[in-house]
Amino acid sequence: MSIALLMLLQAALALPSEASPATDGLLPVSKWVVDYEPDACIVARNFGDKNAPTNFGFRLWPLASTMELVLAGGSADLKLPEQGQLEITTNEGPMDDPGWFQSGETKLKTDAKPMRLTVIRTGFDAFRQRASATTWVFAYKDKSVRLRTGPMTDVLNALKDCEKDLLKTWKIDPAELDHPELRAKPIGNPDTWFGPANYPSTAKAAGAEARIVTFLTVDATGRVTDCRALGKHSGFEFEKVTCNLFIHYGRYAPPLDPTGKPVISHVIAPPVRWQLRDY
Repeated sequence: MSIALLMLLQAALALPSEASPATDGLLPVSKWVVDYEPDACIVARNFGDKNAPTNFGFRLWPLASTMELVLAGGSADLKLPEQGQLEITTNEGPMDDPGWFQSGETKLKTDAKPMRLTVIRTGFDAFRQRASATTWVFAYKDKSVRLRTGPMTDVLNALKDCEKDLLKTWKIDPAELDHPELRAKPIGNPDTWFGPANYPSTAKAAGAEARIVTFLTVDATGRVTDCRALGKHSGFEFEKVTCNLFIHYGRYAPPLDPTGKPVISHVIAPPVRWQLRDY
């Protein structure tokens, strides 16, 4: 979770609100708050009780086919394990993609009580297909949280506009958004590019773990020529090590232009999870 997103959640949770009891779901008690991070687009809104609001937000990485949904505070503590799968349904039907999540405690301020923060990865297109839904339900076993969001088509459009603006700041043509077929595909299993010997020694000694999302430039030969680590930096060398390994070992099948010529492309790589139990 990036510092900017945590700050946005903090700002949203502090917005003036009115209690909104509802037997068929939590009503919104704030407006949608949109924020342009340096490397992602995020939006959040409060629901439920003004004294203990439930925050619902989502983040979109540029050119990514997936997005991250965030549940925090209020009624969002579903007593989840560290990771697993949530059932996501709406008043228009269930989501086509599973809601794979990671959950843990965090603090919005150093002197604040810990709060449960759950990040759910799902496909953007699957989410957009349900954008007109007015009620969303996130369930795990016998617990659930129900949000009366109202239609979110305009919110998703604002996210896509943010994504285009962000690409422009990186000097990348936003037209790439319209051509997912022109994105390089990894050759083999990217997990094999990372191994126990690569775990940053200082991080291992400190018991530190990380989840690194990267934005890659792949040249016409399929080599990674540039790597940008996105989101909050770990304070260790996870970002540097991850990018070095992508550049050294990463091999991709470059896309072809209409004449059949390989071309440069940009991709969001699958997140690299550095966990001590795996090493």
